[in-house]
Amino acid sequence: MWRRWGDYLYAVLVLVVFGAEALALIVLSLAFFARIVGLLAYGRLIELMIAVVLLTCISLAVVMMHVLVYMAMSAYRERSRKARGQRWTELFVAWMFDRTVELPARFPREAIDALLELRETIRGEDGVALGALIEARGIAAKLTKRARSRRLAARLHAIEGLAKARVPSALEVAYELLDDETPVVRFMATRVIARTLAAFPGLDRRRFVTALRTHELPGGVVEEALLLLDDAAGSVIGDLLSVDRVPPRLARAALDAVGRATDTNHDEVARAVVHFVAHPDPELRAAAMQAAARMHLREPALTELIAGAAGGEIEFVRMQATRALGVIDQERALRVLWERLRDVSWWVRRAAAETLPTLGPPGLALLTRASNEHPDRFARHMAHHVLMEAELGGAP
Repeated sequence: MWRRWGDYLYAVLVLVVFGAEALALIVLSLAFFARIVGLLAYGRLIELMIAVVLLTCISLAVVMMHVLVYMAMSAYRERSRKARGQRWTELFVAWMFDRTVELPARFPREAIDALLELRETIRGEDGVALGALIEARGIAAKLTKRARSRRLAARLHAIEGLAKARVPSALEVAYELLDDETPVVRFMATRVIARTLAAFPGLDRRRFVTALRTHELPGGVVEEALLLLDDAAGSVIGDLLSVDRVPPRLARAALDAVGRATDTNHDEVARAVVHFVAHPDPELRAAAMQAAARMHLREPALTELIAGAAGGEIEFVRMQATRALGVIDQERALRVLWERLRDVSWWVRRAAAETLPTLGPPGLALLTRASNEHPDRFARHMAHHVLMEAELGGAP
C-alpha cells in the first residue's frame, strides 16, 4: 500500500514538474520571438531567462528530494515490517512448543504473513496445528473471498496465500479457479490443490486427476503440480497413466515426474512406464525410458525394448535408451554400449560413456578398454574424456 501511493505521488509530481517546465519553455520561446521583432525589452528577456533557470533548479531539487525521502521512508518501513514479522514468528514458534502461550485476538498483516510462511515451511503435526489456527482465525476464509476478487493483483496474492496455508477449505475455490479465463490464475490454483493434497493424504485425489485430464494446462504446470504432491504423487501419476488414451501432454508430464517425485515406485507406475517404452510417440518413448532409468526399473520386458531403441533412427530416443541400458541385463547392456560408443551423435556417445561406469567394475573395465582399443577414433576420445572427468585416468 505504501509503495503504491508513493508511486502515485511520484507520478503526479513528475507530471506537474514536466508541465511547468514545458510551460516555461513555451513562455521563453515566445519571449525570444518578441525580442527579435522588438516587442520585448532586453532586460525583460534576461529576467524571464533567470526565472526559467530558477524554476528548473527548483523542480529538479523537488524531484530529487522526493526520491530520497521516498527511498528512506521505504527502507525504514521495510525494516520495521521485518522486525514486526520476526517478533510474530518467534511468538508462533513459542506457541507450537507450548500451546498454552496466549495469542492476540487480532492478527495484523505482518502476523498473517509470518503465520503463512511458517505453515509453508513446517510439516507434520505442527504444520497441521498451524493450518488449524489459520482456519480458526478466519484467515483462510478471507483469502478464499479475496481469491474471487475482480482485481487480478488481489486475487493472485490471495491464491498464493492459500497455497502456503494448505487448508482443505481452499480446495473448492481452487477447483473453481481452474476454469478462470486468466492463465496465471489457473496455474496458481493448480499449485493450491497439489500442495493441499500433499499436506492431507486422506483427501480424495481422483477429482484432481479428473481436473488435470479435462483442463488444458501446459505440461510444465502439470509436472510441477505432480512434484508438489510429494508422497501423494505415486497414486496420481498411476491414475494419469492408467487410462488408454491419456493426452500426450499429460503422459509426458507424468513420465517426467516419475523418479523425481517421491513415492513413485508403485507397481502401477512401473507397468505404465513399461507400456510407454513401446509407445509409437518418440517423445513419450524417450520420457518413459528416462523414467525407467530413474526408477532403476528392472523388468525383463524392458531388455529388448530398450536395446532395440538404442539403435533406432531418432537421436534423442537413442540417447535416452542408451542411458536406460543400465536397468537391463548387464551382459546385453555392455554389448550395446560398446556399439553406442561409435554412434554418429556426440550426445549418444557421451551417454554410452557415462552409463558404463554405472554398471560397476565390468562397465568401468570396458570403458577403460574402449579408451585404448575401440576401433572407432571418436569412441576412444569419448571414453578417454569421461575417464579423465571422473579422475580415473586412461590412455589417450
